[in-house]
Amino acid sequence: MKQHLHNMMVATTARIKRVSTQKSTAEASTIMNTFLMLTIIGVSIVLSDALQPLGAGYNSRCVCLKLESRIIPQENLRRVEILPRGPHCKTTEVIAGLSSGKRICLNPRTPWVKKLILFIERKERVTKKV
Repeated sequence: MKQHLHNMMVATTARIKRVSTQKSTAEASTIMNTFLMLTIIGVSIVLSDALQPLGAGYNSRCVCLKLESRIIPQENLRRVEILPRGPHCKTTEVIAGLSSGKRICLNPRTPWVKKLILFIERKERVTKKV
């Protein structure tokens, strides 16, 4: 009788260990799946921040890091590009293409740049009307 009880206890212990091992395996699998999913989400976030969205001229950050306030002579200006403020940048950006080929960012708060912006906007309105 003692032997029979002992055999039953051993068999029950073996079943408990097997169930416990199966639970551990299932838990480990769940943990691994969760870890894998979080890793994929993390990599996706990093890559989506690094990739530029599609669209002509769209930039997800401010272009101008350093602003120039000094007056640039008109003969040195080849092109002026105005980027209005938006979700990519809190401020209006004014980028001047110089005859030397360099591009510099002009401070949109300086009086001469404000006048330049007004001049360009008026010129664009007149061009659109014609």
